[in-house]
Amino acid sequence: MAKHWIALFLCLHSSHSLAQAQTFSPNLRIHPNPASFQFEPSIATDPSTSRTVLVAASARNNERSRIGWYYSTDFGQTWIGRDTLPVQTDFGVLMVDPAVDIDLDGNLFISGIHKGIFAARSTDEGLSWSQVTVGTPSRPERPHLTVDRS
Repeated sequence: MAKHWIALFLCLHSSHSLAQAQTFSPNLRIHPNPASFQFEPSIATDPSTSRTVLVAASARNNERSRIGWYYSTDFGQTWIGRDTLPVQTDFGVLMVDPAVDIDLDGNLFISGIHKGIFAARSTDEGLSWSQVTVGTPSRPERPHLTVDRS
């Protein structure tokens, strides 16, 4: 019985330390924009080169919620991107809860919620995007994304 209590204590103690270790200060914005703020970021690195980073975040400006995308090819020293993913055309409908990934060919993927759960792909480093709606559940919540790396 004592072994179980020790294991429980270690789990509680390590999760408390982990929560403190994940507190970051100062809060840095990848794409500073005084007209909006970003939250709920998702980050992926290119599996073939760690130099390339893709970040997507929910971005809010007044009453408009959308997903912004930010892309770096130099370890995050410089960034391109926007606070609005180009596939969002109806600003009356929220676009939130992003998740990102990069496949072995360097294609960028972003999923989120906008008129259902969607997935968007760019094959040209974010210059253009295509989108497909993959489901329309009644109460979607934070879709996750992964790509085949085999």
